[in-house]
Amino acid sequence: MIVLIIGSLGFVVASTPIISPINQLSNAARKMAKGDFSVYIKKKREDEIGELVDNFNYMSKELQQIETMRQEFVSNVSHEFKSPMTTINGFVQAIRDGVVKEDEQKEYLDIIHSSTQRLSRLSDHLLQLASLESEHHPIEKHEYLVDEQIRRVVLSTQLLWEQKNITINIDLPQIMIVADQDLMEQVWMNLLTNAIKFSDRGGVIDIEAKNDRGKFTIVFRDQGIGIPKEHLPYVFERFYTVDASRTPQISGNGLGLSLVKRILDLHKFSIKVESKRNLGTSMYVSINETNDEK
Repeated sequence: MIVLIIGSLGFVVASTPIISPINQLSNAARKMAKGDFSVYIKKKREDEIGELVDNFNYMSKELQQIETMRQEFVSNVSHEFKSPMTTINGFVQAIRDGVVKEDEQKEYLDIIHSSTQRLSRLSDHLLQLASLESEHHPIEKHEYLVDEQIRRVVLSTQLLWEQKNITINIDLPQIMIVADQDLMEQVWMNLLTNAIKFSDRGGVIDIEAKNDRGKFTIVFRDQGIGIPKEHLPYVFERFYTVDASRTPQISGNGLGLSLVKRILDLHKFSIKVESKRNLGTSMYVSINETNDEK
């Protein structure tokens, strides 16, 4: 009996260093399940349990970052929707109450129309990003001439650049690629409309290609307001916009370039930006002329 008691006590003593951290992990997991991602367990050993603690802390940190991103995303979406909705509600109320004179109503209705278009673009971009980030988004790759596609995009935006008396120079050789034509058209459309938007009246936009042994870099270069150096690392992030006080007349939701980046990533293409404040911006899209993936 004495031997049995001593053996049991020995087992308890020997198992305590193992059971204690496991209980800590269990308690921490329960807190995490309730939404507390700030949980951290102090590592006290260098064996398999210590490795388990490391992995748990890493998971906790990653989940905390994801939660922060989720909260920022919800906050940004709410803000982007609230601004035009406030405009629409205010102007509709003013027209309905007879505050706006009849000869001024068209101007107010134009603003309302512009705000609804902004909401529509925001919704479209959000849906596209969500779809592109899912594993089930279909990508239909075909072989086609991308230089012809870019020229068509330039023609389709003619009204925009003519209104600002912008000159567009195109210097593109014949470039055959394999890609999703519809998705890539959105890339060129976003890059060109951005260049037009941030160019001054009478400005110049150059679209050219550089060839490095079958790898083409297509460049969209404008002479617009440029992007401050400190903003460059963030231009492809969701909802990121350069300080609105510098461009009060230019609106955007900060989703266009993140959409461009996602489309190019899906094709294993790449993009980088160079810009100097008040001197202009250049967007470099690197693509393979031949791509076996279909």
